[in-house]
Amino acid sequence: MIKRLLIIGFTIAPIMAITIIEPVDIASKPNGNSNLLDIGYSNSTGNSDTSRLNLKLLSDYSTKKSYSFIVGEYSYGKSDGKENINKYYIHTRMLRQLYREHIWEIFGQIENNRFQDLSLRQLIGAGVRFKLLKYLYFGSGAMIIDENLKNSNSKQFSRGNIYIAYRDEFNLNVPLKVVYTGYYQPAIREISDYRILQNITLTIPITDNIGLNFKLEHAYDSIPPLGIEKSDLSQSTSLLYKF
Repeated sequence: MIKRLLIIGFTIAPIMAITIIEPVDIASKPNGNSNLLDIGYSNSTGNSDTSRLNLKLLSDYSTKKSYSFIVGEYSYGKSDGKENINKYYIHTRMLRQLYREHIWEIFGQIENNRFQDLSLRQLIGAGVRFKLLKYLYFGSGAMIIDENLKNSNSKQFSRGNIYIAYRDEFNLNVPLKVVYTGYYQPAIREISDYRILQNITLTIPITDNIGLNFKLEHAYDSIPPLGIEKSDLSQSTSLLYKF
């Protein structure tokens, strides 16, 4: 049985093309395929004229002992008639049961971000993820990266990939779902070169098929490309519709 989810998003601030993956319990997923479509558009007029389009598509497949998916996202925007956002990524991942609720995973990604001088980044990695408590997860692994920056030669390097995730559902007059995911990615040969990615999401169901989603994202690069800020913060609000 195929399930589809349409998300209409309203962007409040620019979002970096960061691939932050929410933890998935293999046993909790129904067997088979599901798909997700996320479409967001925002604009403003007055002191500045801005517009932004965001398109995201995810397709996954579940069995009793494994879960795999591929997700792609493209963002494009203009400010005062000039292009200021043009980026995409494609990410694929496979998770397989290791022992009870602990899993191993392999993943790959390609990414481009014109306004961060990133012509192409390709990576492949693997790791393990442990479920520490009912709502708490810890993952650790490594990845090999091939990165090509604008006006620079391609370089290859390795990074660690350490993350922690928290997911819970509770009721404060209305039912709420909260997910936090944080990544720490140090370069293997130079630990002072590291990246931190964080994401917190709050989802409020309105009906069985409609929900409201709030997301806050933060990215930090200790040694960014020349002319690029170290820190980037963004937030978005989305309307979720399931059918």
